[in-house]
Amino acid sequence: MTTDLTLRLGEIGTVLAEKMPRVLDATVLLLESLAPAVDAARLNRYSIQHQLEVGGHAEVLLGVARGADGFHRPVAIKRVKSDLANQERFLAMLAAEAHHVSQLSHPNVVSILDFEFDPERRPYLVMEYVDGVNLEKFIATGPLPHSVPIFIVRELLSGLGYIHGARDRGQGRDGLVHCDVTPRNVLLSWEGEVKLADFGVAQVLDVGTTVGANAGAGTRGYLSPEQARCEGLDGRSDLYAVGIVLWELLALHRLRAGLPSDVGATITFHAIRRPSEYQQGVPADLEAVAMRLLTYDREQRYQTAELAAHDLMRCQDVPRDGRAELAHLLEERFPRTHREGLLARPPRLPSNDPRTVTGPETSTNALPRPMAQENGQPRTGMPAPKRWRWRTRTCFVLFALLLVLAAILALFVSL
Repeated sequence: MTTDLTLRLGEIGTVLAEKMPRVLDATVLLLESLAPAVDAARLNRYSIQHQLEVGGHAEVLLGVARGADGFHRPVAIKRVKSDLANQERFLAMLAAEAHHVSQLSHPNVVSILDFEFDPERRPYLVMEYVDGVNLEKFIATGPLPHSVPIFIVRELLSGLGYIHGARDRGQGRDGLVHCDVTPRNVLLSWEGEVKLADFGVAQVLDVGTTVGANAGAGTRGYLSPEQARCEGLDGRSDLYAVGIVLWELLALHRLRAGLPSDVGATITFHAIRRPSEYQQGVPADLEAVAMRLLTYDREQRYQTAELAAHDLMRCQDVPRDGRAELAHLLEERFPRTHREGLLARPPRLPSNDPRTVTGPETSTNALPRPMAQENGQPRTGMPAPKRWRWRTRTCFVLFALLLVLAAILALFVSL
């Protein structure tokens, strides 16, 4: 009896030794397929429509966020460019932007809604989408009523005052210096909203000043003197950049065109000509605000955004309803029938399935959708898997695990 039992146990051990490695290998492969499937399903919440902007290290895409019961809203997706995905510096910059800006909540600052990784492990930010144009394109349309620059700069100063003085107001978060206030980073919605975007090179204020400016940070032509010298910065550096923006709104001319490519090169900041030398009829009170913002010595500039806004609102041409006036002027300069591409049209929803959003119209400029998964590996340029595919895969994995357990149980019973 004992000998028979020993033989039976030996046979069971032999069978298990032969079968279990295969069973375990199959189980491991099934479980490993779960992670990429989860990544693909997470990214599939956002359907990419087309490209909005391309920068040195990132691209901004127009997307649609989807939810239950047909919920959808347009979003802007900022993603590190594929050829830079392995450069830790740019990954860290995007992560820092997500951390800092996610704590901001102000009508003149673009909000961050989500931060994730795509199946290629490229980080991407999901941001509030501002349907409109940037200030750079608006300036290029020609002369503006003086009330409009006053409104735009006042809104810009309101957002900067908020991000600079967070710690002073006891809001429990660090103050920031934007470090890249340019017309391209000021967004104007068709409804007349003014929002500051792109905090990619923003620096945290530590006891009233930053540790030191990065020589590569900021846009040439919009650097403050102290930023060009790579010194520690505070909010007055952003105010200098606001002065350049206001100067260009009044003069309709670039203040510093043709600067050398080396950001750290010596830049002449003295003897700035007045906007009235380029455009007739610039009010003296408004010009005075611009020139004080552009003072070389930061101790002689406005010390806070609130002080600059106070003087701005005392100018003779202050608008009664600046937002409505800006919206009306945008409508005149950018008629709906001439607005570019999908910016003028809401995302299209298919009539037969309100839970999904269709892809972009066929176009040579359209970007591929996010990557699908094939055998656990990313496949570039293919549509993201549908939600039903994710559910099917999940059911298949659970069913396969049950079959494995049933096979093991049947093996023991038969022996």
